[in-house]
Amino acid sequence: MKDDSDYDKGFGLKEVVHLSVLGWSATILTAGYLNIIKADPTFVASIFTGCLANYGISRTDNSKKKEEPKGSKEKNSDPTTKA
Repeated sequence: MKDDSDYDKGFGLKEVVHLSVLGWSATILTAGYLNIIKADPTFVASIFTGCLANYGISRTDNSKKKEEPKGSKEKNSDPTTKA
């Protein structure tokens, strides 16, 4: 059987690599948005998003718009009232 200390060492190295890549990608994205460097943010943003997803962090959309019924754009959609 494997020793638990070997597992802990591998886990620690994995976390260090993930946090390093997360920090690197955040730095490159920030520098690009501040026009310090000229870089295409698409690739770096995908790496950044992947690292965040590894920790269970994801983007949510809170701007859900209520859909209006199809007939609500008419002035008088109620057939029982007279214009």
